[in-house]
Amino acid sequence: MLALWWILENHTPTPQEAKERLESINKNGSTLFAFSFNDVFLPTF
Repeated sequence: MLALWWILENHTPTPQEAKERLESINKNGSTLFAFSFNDVFLPTF
């Protein structure tokens, strides 16, 4: 499984952050918090 999410400029995601996003997709499906190529959300910042 793959998790995508928008990040602010100059932010480097951590492995822990990626794990939380992937767990979120597995539990809740695609959301603004984390999504897949099938369900892309526009950035909200």
